[in-house]
Amino acid sequence: MSIFKKKFAKEQKESIVVEQEDNGLPEISSYEQEPEKVAEIVNNSLKKGYFSEISQKIESLPSTGYKRTQYVFEGPKTGGFLWFITMCTIVSACFLYFAAMGLGMHLYSNDYEQYSLLFMCGSGVFICINIFLIVLSIKVIQFAKRYEKYYELLQYKNVEIIDDISNCAKIPYNRVVADLMLSVKKKMIPQGHFTTDNLVFIASDELYSKYESDRPTYDRYYKQLIEERIRMEERSAEIQKIIDIGQEYVEKIHNSNHLIKDKEITLKLNKMEKLVSAIFREVDLNPHQSNKLGMFINYYLPTTEKLLNAYIDINEKKIEGNNIAKAKKDIEQAIDMLIVSFEGILNQFYESIEMDISGEIAVMEKMKNKK
Repeated sequence: MSIFKKKFAKEQKESIVVEQEDNGLPEISSYEQEPEKVAEIVNNSLKKGYFSEISQKIESLPSTGYKRTQYVFEGPKTGGFLWFITMCTIVSACFLYFAAMGLGMHLYSNDYEQYSLLFMCGSGVFICINIFLIVLSIKVIQFAKRYEKYYELLQYKNVEIIDDISNCAKIPYNRVVADLMLSVKKKMIPQGHFTTDNLVFIASDELYSKYESDRPTYDRYYKQLIEERIRMEERSAEIQKIIDIGQEYVEKIHNSNHLIKDKEITLKLNKMEKLVSAIFREVDLNPHQSNKLGMFINYYLPTTEKLLNAYIDINEKKIEGNNIAKAKKDIEQAIDMLIVSFEGILNQFYESIEMDISGEIAVMEKMKNKK
């Protein structure tokens, strides 16, 4: 077991990495007009055919300056375990061959009967050890793949209902709870906590302290929220329309990724695809927040599509030259800044949800005190 503990230890992070810059940050409401500004910047640049100023202008917008405290860290890399499984398989095959030789000696040679038994037993022991290590490695890889899904769901959030994680990741509830407990133990989510009956996962000590200060009220709120989700068996027509729009843009980004066929751009677009999916997933989980994404749908996503189409057009010309290379580089930098801006919007979106929860808890406390 120690070999696996050492591997995990290498991947462990410090208990917390602080990235938040609170001083001078704008309020959430100041982000509402930002998508329109982004659209204006990109459209003007596309008309001029001049892309060098896009990233600089987008970088000056509020969302790109937003940083948050990171509570959820990436999981262990599995490449080393794949090599380890390969080596164990080869070693097992060798010892299986030796065991077969020992069996042959035992059957056909009376002189070496005792030695052949030792040979077979020794080979059998080594084969069993290797099989155990292979099984253990496979379990670690399976956990790492599941944790990847948790990381995507939790990296921008501080609070999440376990049922929502289970449904989005398509992993059984009990397995999610067990995996998150292991993630906390391995310091991948160093400040992770569960609420009563493991209904909700809280990723930060600060929020857990708030929860602990009035546990019964918070528990009642989360139970009501879960019951409300259960009652909402079908999406409304309005929410379904928003989800369909989101899926359409995710597919456009995905298709653009296939057309461009560049490793660096692929990584950027993969991240963008995940961010857009995450934003619309939250609309599905919290329909009452859908009004906050109107500007995102009307400006950000069409702007992203135009920028990707411009890159594809330049790329398909297959003309080499400094101007073409510079234009492609400028668009890549603009995509980088759009991703940063998307992350800022997603962080603000989750922050507004947390503020709504705090407000509803305060109302529930007042009602309780009146009684």
